[in-house]
Amino acid sequence: MSGLDVHGIHKMYENKPLLAGIDLQVNPGETICLLGASGSGKSTLLRIIAGLERADAGQILLDGQDITHVPAHQRHFGYMFQDYALFPHLTVADNIAFGLKIQRGEGMDIAPRVTKLLMQFNLVGFSSRTVQELSGGEQQRVALARTLAVNPRLLLLDEPLAALDRSLRKQLLGEIRSVLHQTGTPAIYVTHDQDEAYAVGDRLLLLSGGVILQSGIPEEVYQHPETKAVATFFGLNNQLSGRMINTDAGLRVRTAAGDFMISVGSQKRESWFEGMPVTLILRQARELSSSDTKRSMNSLHGVVSDSRFSEDGYKTIIHVGGVFMTFMLDRHILTGEAISLIVDEMDITILPEVEV
Repeated sequence: MSGLDVHGIHKMYENKPLLAGIDLQVNPGETICLLGASGSGKSTLLRIIAGLERADAGQILLDGQDITHVPAHQRHFGYMFQDYALFPHLTVADNIAFGLKIQRGEGMDIAPRVTKLLMQFNLVGFSSRTVQELSGGEQQRVALARTLAVNPRLLLLDEPLAALDRSLRKQLLGEIRSVLHQTGTPAIYVTHDQDEAYAVGDRLLLLSGGVILQSGIPEEVYQHPETKAVATFFGLNNQLSGRMINTDAGLRVRTAAGDFMISVGSQKRESWFEGMPVTLILRQARELSSSDTKRSMNSLHGVVSDSRFSEDGYKTIIHVGGVFMTFMLDRHILTGEAISLIVDEMDITILPEVEV
């Protein structure tokens, strides 16, 4: 199979397993985001793929060829570090051209390639500046342009935007995604931030406890977490414990906050049985309106603990069913005010209470 194939990567750190049999694939032109908390082994896995570190066991294939023991400099991968590793004594143009000069020799005409990259990364007019004269975002653009200048077979990015502020990260994420798709360069983007992963990744892989907990397109992983650990990582903390009630009308769950009708999608109804302990993940809710007054299922009745403005609405914390839940609502509600919400079936994920 073409692309990158990683099989059974194991790595011990301080006599403890850091990576425990990692498998992943990167298809031609695809950007995957490797997500995980600090210390989960993301950067170690990236360094192993780059050839900068050796795995204790496992195999790495590129376009069907085994490169497990190929030295890093012969893999022809691009690696972008968190600190950009730019040369302070060189101009922007010379930084971008550095790898080309090594790869192609001083006699090659590399100016057209550098000019194209300056245009592609919105750096026209910066060619003669030194990196000390650039902002953090401009330095990031130079580093990415230099990495892509040599047309790497695979681009590896290790939290490249960690040092930038939120607004600049948001802008540069769009630029990175656009450039990667324009060039067709396959990439692995390491981050601990799910918003970055949503913005840049064609596919997400969540690494925890030395294994990949779940992988899939961003919408799939967010809307259908396979375990409570995955749900919690993605900020889906509105969780209710309950028990199944099978009825002729469909699947229902009884919780301390009330009864919920569940849409299980492609899952077989036979997978769920009456009395089975389950956890419900509630992603979104809206205020109960006059047209909803007769609805008893899928409703929440509680008291507001806090309501704060954000760019997406009002982040509202509600005490309901003995737990605190957080939803984005359209208006500010005073602390202590009673509130009733409705949850759509499609915004509920059901998981077995006991995970194996």
